[in-house]
Amino acid sequence: MFTGKCFVLRRAVMALESVGSKEHATTLIAGTMLIVKSGPSITNNRVTVECSGKEYVMFAIDLRERADEVDCAELFRNVFPKIAC
Repeated sequence: MFTGKCFVLRRAVMALESVGSKEHATTLIAGTMLIVKSGPSITNNRVTVECSGKEYVMFAIDLRERADEVDCAELFRNVFPKIAC
């Protein structure tokens, strides 16, 4: 379970951003810092993540293989407010 954990992407990944009633594919670049809001779900293995106030849906395997877990307290204290998606 990734809920509540923080990650920094090592490589770019694809994610879905909800805009109104539609979803748009977007690329989250390497170095992006993410907070997992929920997931992964049992049925589709996707997680909901937050970056700079925006929510995205991405596959949990991208976090496992393309991101490093970081200490959330350190992330909030030193870096997160300075980084935009």
